[in-house]
Amino acid sequence: MANRTSDPEPRSAPPSSQARTPVSTYRVQLTKDFGFRALAGIVDYLHALGITDVYASPFLQARPGSVHGYDVVDHRILNREIGDDAAMAELHERLAARGMGLIADVVPNHMCVDTNDSPWWNDVLENGPGSPHAKFFDIEWRPPKSELRDKVLLPVLGDLYGKVLENAELTLVEDAGALWVRYAARRFPIGPGTYGDVLCVALEALVAAGASGTEAALELESIATAAEHLPTRVETDPRKVRERQREKEIIKARLRAWLAERPAARAALDAALEKMNGKRGDPRSFDALEALLARQAYRLSYWRVAAEQINYRRFFDINELAAIRIEEPDVLAAVHAKVFELLEAGSVTGLRVDHVDGLREPRRYLAELAERAGHPYVVVEKILGADERLPEDWATAGTTGYDFLNLAGGLFVDPAGEASLRAAYDRFRTVRGSYEEIVLDAKRLVVETSMASELQVLARRLDRISEQHRWSRDFTVGTLAQVLADTIAAFPVYRTYVSMDDAAPSPADERHVTSAIAQAKRRSQTISWSAFDFLEDVLLMRHPEGTTDAQRAERRDFVMRFQELTGPVMAKGVEDTTFYRYFPLLSLNEVGGGPRPFGTETGDFHRRMIERARDRPTALSATTTHDTKRAEDARSRLHVLSERADEWAMCVEDWRALADRLKPRIGGVPAPDDDDEYYIYQTILGALPALDGGALPEGFAARVHGAVEKALREAKRHTSWVNPKEPYEEAARIFVDRLLDPNEPLRERILAFADRLRLPGYWGALSALVVKATAPGVPDFFQGTELWDLRMVDPDNRGSVDFALRAQLLERLAGPARAERTALIAELARTLGDGRLKLFVTQACLACRRERPDLFLQGSYFPLVVEGPRRDHLLAFARRKGGAFAVTVVARFFAKLGDPTPPPKEAWEETTIQWPQEIAAPEVHDVISGRTHRAGASSVRVGDLLDALPFCVLVGST
Repeated sequence: MANRTSDPEPRSAPPSSQARTPVSTYRVQLTKDFGFRALAGIVDYLHALGITDVYASPFLQARPGSVHGYDVVDHRILNREIGDDAAMAELHERLAARGMGLIADVVPNHMCVDTNDSPWWNDVLENGPGSPHAKFFDIEWRPPKSELRDKVLLPVLGDLYGKVLENAELTLVEDAGALWVRYAARRFPIGPGTYGDVLCVALEALVAAGASGTEAALELESIATAAEHLPTRVETDPRKVRERQREKEIIKARLRAWLAERPAARAALDAALEKMNGKRGDPRSFDALEALLARQAYRLSYWRVAAEQINYRRFFDINELAAIRIEEPDVLAAVHAKVFELLEAGSVTGLRVDHVDGLREPRRYLAELAERAGHPYVVVEKILGADERLPEDWATAGTTGYDFLNLAGGLFVDPAGEASLRAAYDRFRTVRGSYEEIVLDAKRLVVETSMASELQVLARRLDRISEQHRWSRDFTVGTLAQVLADTIAAFPVYRTYVSMDDAAPSPADERHVTSAIAQAKRRSQTISWSAFDFLEDVLLMRHPEGTTDAQRAERRDFVMRFQELTGPVMAKGVEDTTFYRYFPLLSLNEVGGGPRPFGTETGDFHRRMIERARDRPTALSATTTHDTKRAEDARSRLHVLSERADEWAMCVEDWRALADRLKPRIGGVPAPDDDDEYYIYQTILGALPALDGGALPEGFAARVHGAVEKALREAKRHTSWVNPKEPYEEAARIFVDRLLDPNEPLRERILAFADRLRLPGYWGALSALVVKATAPGVPDFFQGTELWDLRMVDPDNRGSVDFALRAQLLERLAGPARAERTALIAELARTLGDGRLKLFVTQACLACRRERPDLFLQGSYFPLVVEGPRRDHLLAFARRKGGAFAVTVVARFFAKLGDPTPPPKEAWEETTIQWPQEIAAPEVHDVISGRTHRAGASSVRVGDLLDALPFCVLVGST
């Protein structure tokens, strides 16, 4: 490019010369039906595809039947349903034979506590603050509710506690000398210090049976006495903790032996358990069980009280996932012990850190992880704001790719269609207000309902801080809670990153805090601005004169706890609420994205890619993940609505008029409402497969039902996860079924319009694939997406993948001679709907990357200038490392290019690409089409480059 003055090399590099950096990754979902051995079975296929590293979902012990692995119950062992150490060794051997690596997904934020299988959580429930694992979890042992002192609130009951108890749904049981209380499929440990309550009743039964003074009675009395003399569960002195841990197991062993050796003992204990379990219809008979439960280190409660009273920090607002205090060195070591073992053995070669924003100190965690793990390749799941950048001092290669997903995807959204699309949507919707107003309302709803307990904990801490100085002591806890809610709702990014050793926030963090405070002030109608000023001073660590070291530490701790709350509120308020309330173009409502900006200008893309090549050249580049709202090809199809905005507006108005008769009535009002109807149309359009003889595939309607039900509940307007409203949800299901009925005339109109989107969507998806494969970053492929993927939100996107089919197709496409390649490409373009061309392009691009890893992992990036009448339909850039270079040219906005699709050579008219002297070469080779082109001139005609396909990757050397 003529005005380019330098070729900046990347600033970052792998943290260790020994660290393996992937050239491409392939994400697999491991389950009981697809474990280590099944994964080993597709290694040859993945290698043939061009993948260098497998990127696996979590594979440590999760709850039984887990379909995703993030509900870990034991970090110390491999998931038995996925495979054992031997199966892992076989997988490693297969990968190593192909020179491939394995990236493990680690979950340092939380553990699943909703099963009987979590040994650390069970130990806390059994022993309370006196458990050696109490420090593993962030539990408030001194909550305002005195009845919860030194207890964990467990909101697990399906009804009020008293009803559940008197309905005999809570029953005491014995298992191998240990006592438990059982509720449905769950069981909770009885603290050994309270075993005497049960054993004394059993002793009474022995005495009544004439066994007074016998060896059996004396032993039982001795066991009960030993239980009473255990160190209490509030003892935290290390010696007392060790004593309790030791002696309680001795007590269980003695009880186990007592039961095994004496038949009468079992009868006596069974009688005691039956008596204490009470008798339905006799309320007083449950008093003994209630008294026993009152002495435990937990309190069983109705699930609905969680939002206000729960006293352990959760993953977002999910009661079943308790947050881990990974900032404690012992906890970090225990949680990662198996992962470190696998890294040292070479079975794992890289790490993906789940939800890094959920950690107390991400920067410190990543530094410690790198040091302990030997500086492997690490990427973090992190959602960045529009103008936010990953902190430079984080020890990571970069993010898992949501930033790239939205930036690159936006290239295929036509900004010219924005006004028409928004106007059409505004005529439809009933949820009024701007996007920004809807976001604020949704975040306020989240923080005041599902996160209310966390808000109140934070408000009480801020209230204590306010008492430290005369200027702030008059602020009430109610006022401070409202100030916090307003500020959190206005927070512009997920969180700030103050650490315990920071004297002040970073400039970026300060900007985010002052922006949130200013917006909260503007919106506040009743609260004095001085209360907001006080919060701002605390968050920016502007300490009043005379503040002690202890008070400064308390303020800093508050800041860090504030940081832990803004992220969940942002995620739940935006991605899990607003995205289902505001959706002019549904494909933009993606994790890390949103309806604004409407698309990506090529200049912005080039600027961000220059930064990426310099700062984070080995971050992942994703286009579909297990968390995306819809798969990449469904998004690509919906992007085409931006090119057909006027036609879409007319169609959707026509559909609304015809659809009214298809809607059931609830109280005389049609359901679903217009907003949800608009959402349903876009969902169906994005997910519709190519039809075989006009028939939809079996199960398609049920899959749409699932996606729509999730959308309705996330929107929290007519139904929700907390309060499902079956009549409305059933009305939506009926409406979908009627829309998809083969005899419904409206169905044919929807299918006809979907056909108008299909080809432009496919070609746009292929162009996006080529961009992903060649732009700065490591391209990541979600399982199955090498063929067309139109799946909807999870769990739809986590279904099984037919790898045998893909392997067969790839083998048939492999290695044609150049003349045959031309004919093959023509055939694949004619049969575009079967997905083989996507598989072919994927393999061609990945083979190019694998042959030139230095070029794509370390090469600089620079845009190429496009001139002529079709310049807005093109993106062109180059990568260079030393004398090697690659040029990527892709077309976009295919619907506006007109028929036929892809456009013929003549469609490009006089459009040209300026070819900079720095990459002048006698000829360049297109790795996709197999053609050779001359590239020595100062400009190249686009029609010459794109005569076979509407994209190319040209490689050469100077």
